[in-house]
Amino acid sequence: MDLLCQPDSTTFTVTLLLTVAQFSLAVQQNTLVGCLMTSVLLGAPLAHGLYMMNQEFCYNLCFGASFFDRWCGIFSNFAAGLPYSELLRLSETEQLVHPRPVIVYQQFGWKQKLGHALAQPVQWWLRLIYERRAPVNKFVIWNVFLQSVIMSILFFWFHVYTVIYLLFSTYLGLCPVHPIAAHLLPSSDHGMFNLLTFNAGYKRQPRVPWTRLPMWYQMAHGSVSTPGLHAWRKFWFS
Repeated sequence: MDLLCQPDSTTFTVTLLLTVAQFSLAVQQNTLVGCLMTSVLLGAPLAHGLYMMNQEFCYNLCFGASFFDRWCGIFSNFAAGLPYSELLRLSETEQLVHPRPVIVYQQFGWKQKLGHALAQPVQWWLRLIYERRAPVNKFVIWNVFLQSVIMSILFFWFHVYTVIYLLFSTYLGLCPVHPIAAHLLPSSDHGMFNLLTFNAGYKRQPRVPWTRLPMWYQMAHGSVSTPGLHAWRKFWFS
């Protein structure tokens, strides 16, 4: 078990590749339609991947040191458009102590489900800001400052569609209307897109890096099969 809990720097390599890919697409956007279509097809999966890597940094699962993992998290936000890394770290830490109640949305109709799914990224962002119990620290300030600098450079040196692409991609990457974000739904898994979501179907473990989640699952359950079927389908049609 100790081997499973060792940090894995692969997370930073993946973050670097995702960031380069996201910026490469962002600077090519020069029309609104092209911007939105690229966000749906490519931007959302890349943004979602950055979010999953950010969760690894929250628990120091990349380098095993709070200082380095925090700066890696801040770096991963550059291509996300939002400075959420440090706030996410504080939120994840608080949730271990004060778990949030799980709402079973299967009892609602499709209109209520659609409203929840569309609002979830905004609710998530507001929750990071307003439900924080820990005080603002220097890393939060650096996170916001550096992100503001990056977005200003992109806006003035490239195009407004570059900024729209990054923000809309992040919105879709956290919005369960998009299949890539289905595992973010309460009481659901992500068997269909497990490989594209960095083993999200195995459920995030605070002490186990994403690269070793299949091994952890095999030890805990006796197999490496991703539990469940398709969370996105289950949410909308059950």
